[in-house]
Amino acid sequence: MRSLCFFLCILLLTTPAFGRGGVAIGRDGDYVPPPRLVSPILSEVDLRGKDTLVFEWSPHEGDPLQRDHYDFRLYKGYSLIESALICKERIPANACTYTVKTDLFQDQEVYTWSVRQVYTGSRKSTRSTSSFRVTVPPAPQASDGTRAFLILTPGGQSARKEHGLFQKNEMIPREDGSEPIVIPVPSDE
Repeated sequence: MRSLCFFLCILLLTTPAFGRGGVAIGRDGDYVPPPRLVSPILSEVDLRGKDTLVFEWSPHEGDPLQRDHYDFRLYKGYSLIESALICKERIPANACTYTVKTDLFQDQEVYTWSVRQVYTGSRKSTRSTSSFRVTVPPAPQASDGTRAFLILTPGGQSARKEHGLFQKNEMIPREDGSEPIVIPVPSDE
């Protein structure tokens, strides 16, 4: 009996799956654990007063020495299909965040983000996913009560005010540095 226990212990400790301290699925070391999502993981995300939204996951899952990169994806809606894909990025192995500008999001829409880690040799984890609905702030109000808008010209140029409130017929510099334009801000009347 004692020799049988000894034999089983030796067998388990010398097996590649247990010798590395993890459980393998399939061939030697094929299993890649999925990342643990940190933020945002709530069902509602309020973007009021924010210019960016930071997506964060834990770097502690898996073997950092085998990790090649993370595969980050952001989808509109709940479906993880190509037609709903908004953003796809390859994140370096030593990073565990990705920042997105909030102007990408629409008020009361649902978005799903996913991350998986990719080891050297193209071994990949399953995707960790989380869905959320966003609340986007309403359009800024000018000091005289009219609404302010981001103006896009037909050539794709834009003009906006970075800080403070819009004034009626205020001259706004264009982002490309060309001649400022006067923006008549329509009222809600």
